[in-house]
Amino acid sequence: MPIADMHAHARGLALIGPLALGLQQPRDLAFRELYFLESARKIRREVSMPLALVGGVKSLAAARQVIDEGCVLKAPNDPTLARRPAAD
Repeated sequence: MPIADMHAHARGLALIGPLALGLQQPRDLAFRELYFLESARKIRREVSMPLALVGGVKSLAAARQVIDEGCVLKAPNDPTLARRPAAD
């Protein structure tokens, strides 16, 4: 989850985490949706057990892609994802 999104959803003392991460993150580091997908594809070819993809699911289209590629979709970090229209 991008740090700006983490900060937008944090409350109370939980705001400290995104602030600290923001100070440590390189300024040129851009968020990329499904950043673990290529690694998951390699693992998927080698194992037959359920494989969960964790990280970078920001849209319903990305969630569908993860499932279509044979991974179990764990709860996305974005609490608004479940409320978005299916056209996303």
